[in-house]
Amino acid sequence: MKRFFNWFNTILTRNKKTLDPTDQIDPVNQTRSVRSAIKNSISFATAITLLLLLAMYLSFKENKVFVIFSILTVIAAFFIAGCVLGFIFGIPKKYQNKQAVVQLDKYGKPLQPTDPNYTDNSSLEEISDWITKIIIGLSMVQFHAILKMIADAADNINTSLKGAICADQSCHLNFYVFSYALIIFYPIVGAIIGYLWTRIEFPYILDQKDRDLREANRERDRAENKLNRARELNKLKEEDLQALVQTFTPATDSMKGKREEFKQSQQLPDDPQKGKWGGKAEARDRKVTAIIRESSFDPNWFNINLSVTSTDPNQPLVGEVVFNLHPSFMNEVQKVKVLDGVAQYNIIGWGAFTVGVECDEGKTKLELDLAELTDAPELFRKR
Repeated sequence: MKRFFNWFNTILTRNKKTLDPTDQIDPVNQTRSVRSAIKNSISFATAITLLLLLAMYLSFKENKVFVIFSILTVIAAFFIAGCVLGFIFGIPKKYQNKQAVVQLDKYGKPLQPTDPNYTDNSSLEEISDWITKIIIGLSMVQFHAILKMIADAADNINTSLKGAICADQSCHLNFYVFSYALIIFYPIVGAIIGYLWTRIEFPYILDQKDRDLREANRERDRAENKLNRARELNKLKEEDLQALVQTFTPATDSMKGKREEFKQSQQLPDDPQKGKWGGKAEARDRKVTAIIRESSFDPNWFNINLSVTSTDPNQPLVGEVVFNLHPSFMNEVQKVKVLDGVAQYNIIGWGAFTVGVECDEGKTKLELDLAELTDAPELFRKR
């Protein structure tokens, strides 16, 4: 016996290929070969099953559908049981260390490394000795009981098939060996296919879900960052607006004081631009309009948006437009360039007044009394 083991060890040593420590296994080729093995196993099991069903269909004249259905049920039960067993042994676990692990997509191409990653279940190797001892122990102690369980299952399948095919007790057909072969063959094939699929495809599914989850978390973080930046920007805008209002308050108080002086003075006209520019808001294919609304920082002050446009598309407005405002404004004469056929000027005012407009190099004069705008706030029109 010792000589036999020495001879066997010599054969293994002689046929064993010496590997360079720097050599690395190509994960792409390895994965493709395993996937090819899965396909070949499935093809082999399918071919055997089809041949078996065809033989059963041609051999029996009665109850063909029932016999085929019964055999398919038995095959499916043992095959699924083997797949579940292979799946349990091949379930991957989280990769715990920081070594690089190459994961492959369904086309065999390496994926970008991710953390955490998945690798083969090392518990299969860890418990291999334990399982071997258990199997040896059960084989020595319960070997006859195991054989009896398999024999009973094969006998039950044999009885079921004979009852479906043979109508009398004189039938000599025996499906015991056939049933025994079903019990041995399909669980083994199912276990191989389930284990190989779980080792190759299931880690990819877990890793893909993990990447999707991390990508969703990154999208959430980006959205939160954008929201935080928007909040910071709004806060800065509020601070700028508050500073602008505080800076603008002395100017508005001065404007308000000048308006009161014009109203109370008997020598100064309350509305100096009234009647000075022809009294028409539309003339020579030109038109002046205004939109009045309360300001966002103080309801006692109003935003005045003045616009001058052309009413004739063939005579567009060009050049500059001069707006003549109330003298209470710091700059009562404002020149505005025409952009895209429109001259706009936006100001803050306390009360209504008349606006005089000069356009077309002074050839066209327009006049608009803001107190006559019916859509303007009532407080603005009364002042």
